[in-house]
Amino acid sequence: MEILIYTFISLYSSLLACTKKRNLNFFVFISLIVTLSVIIRLNVQGDIREAYVPAMTHSSVALYILREAVFWFGIRFLYALMQSPFLVLISLDVIIAIILYYSFRRLQLPSYAYLSIFSFFPTILAMQNILRQWVAIVIVIFAISYISSHRKKLVTLFVGIFSHNSAIVLLPLIYSQRPGLKSIYQPFFIVVIFTTILYFAPLEISGIYSGANFALIYVVIISFLLLIYIFSNSFKFKLGASYPKLVIISLMVSTLCYLFLKSSASERISLMLLLILYPFIINEIERYSPKIIPRICVIWFGFLPIFFSDPVKFILP
Repeated sequence: MEILIYTFISLYSSLLACTKKRNLNFFVFISLIVTLSVIIRLNVQGDIREAYVPAMTHSSVALYILREAVFWFGIRFLYALMQSPFLVLISLDVIIAIILYYSFRRLQLPSYAYLSIFSFFPTILAMQNILRQWVAIVIVIFAISYISSHRKKLVTLFVGIFSHNSAIVLLPLIYSQRPGLKSIYQPFFIVVIFTTILYFAPLEISGIYSGANFALIYVVIISFLLLIYIFSNSFKFKLGASYPKLVIISLMVSTLCYLFLKSSASERISLMLLLILYPFIINEIERYSPKIIPRICVIWFGFLPIFFSDPVKFILP
């Protein structure tokens, strides 16, 4: 049943990609998200069943709870109101979707992007297996949408970090957006900052399997994004531009994680990087004319890899 709703979202996104609409109707969006949430939460699996559902009724204030207080106290509050893990998960999905919707509106993304991100394979993996990081990623995207306010961006980013501490590794991407930082050495400097954070910060990135074995594949995918940019711009490389700078930093970070972290941790961080890149990928392909073919390619090349990952056993009817 789940594969059907993901396929429908991809098809509907493709239909929207053939139009000139900039904004997706909010009620259509919410209706699809509620339908998706009900379907996937009827079959709760893995980390969500073993860790999140029991945590809704716990009263523990252990250190790891305090360090990710936004998420843990948030689901406890929702459970106190609803007394149902099923309703809590659906409510959380809807809240996060609304945050994502308004983030995309602020970033002025086209209508198909509002839905296509939900059939993007890293999103499917995150919603099915690593819910805390999915929450943190969406909050970080919301932070990025504060284009003109660096202070609001940082405050929102810290909310994301207190949803899942691993969001701290996204600081280099936020830092790279600051105006006036166009030195050719900037990406290397930011990677040094990242590795310092990763070494000294008590991240304790979970080793729980996120559902796929994509550690190296993520590096290849991000490398491919960079190559597409280089070829599509006739080998004219502008490091000061936002998109190539973000891709280069993501590639460096993903490669470092692959080389020095265990597979599960590397995979999770690279998954986060791909999700953060998604709105920038959409903005980049909007430069092309005609737009329809690049849009369709992004939607379906983003969806089809899920069939090669382990969670496909959860989403097949």
